[in-house]
Amino acid sequence: MGIRSWLGEIKAKLDAAALESKKREQERKTSLAKKREEDRQAEALMVEIRAKWAIDEAKGTDGRLQEHYDAMQAGKISLEDYKSQIELEIDLAKIEIESLRNSRRDMDRDDYEAQREKADEDLEAGKWRLGWVNRQIREKGDRPEWMGKSGKWARFQYADADGEIKTHDISMWKAYSKEVRGWVRKSKSEVGFSYDKITNWQAG
Repeated sequence: MGIRSWLGEIKAKLDAAALESKKREQERKTSLAKKREEDRQAEALMVEIRAKWAIDEAKGTDGRLQEHYDAMQAGKISLEDYKSQIELEIDLAKIEIESLRNSRRDMDRDDYEAQREKADEDLEAGKWRLGWVNRQIREKGDRPEWMGKSGKWARFQYADADGEIKTHDISMWKAYSKEVRGWVRKSKSEVGFSYDKITNWQAG
């Protein structure tokens, strides 16, 4: 093989290596641009969600969830509305975790770990509350919003199988998924009453 042929092969190999290096650099830039776009979209989504739901960042996840819980207990929002707020907080935590994963290489290790720990705690807090709410909804069943869970006495009107409406008094009552049950002194037994036939409910 002549020197020129050998040099030609060397040059071809160097050109191929340079082309491969250029290709890898372009792929790296494309990947970086894609990552930046994903980060931008994630941040834009967070901004949109916060604006739409008027989320107060200063209160934090626990503070906001506690505020919604207090509102539910006070009768200002329903159990279902409280569930929706919890699901929103869970979604926010998941988005935050994904955003942190995408930005991990560009973050200080301590900052990443601190923020990731906080996001994980927020996610678990949301999941715990969601589990509690789902249990409450299952237990509530068809129980009307105006009826509590239990009480010492109750007086109400009830339509029997023939459609006749009578006044009933019960004591030590408890609400179940489909009916309220209580002690009827006249029959000396516990009796169940379907929610859809009860009117003029009074209890204590």
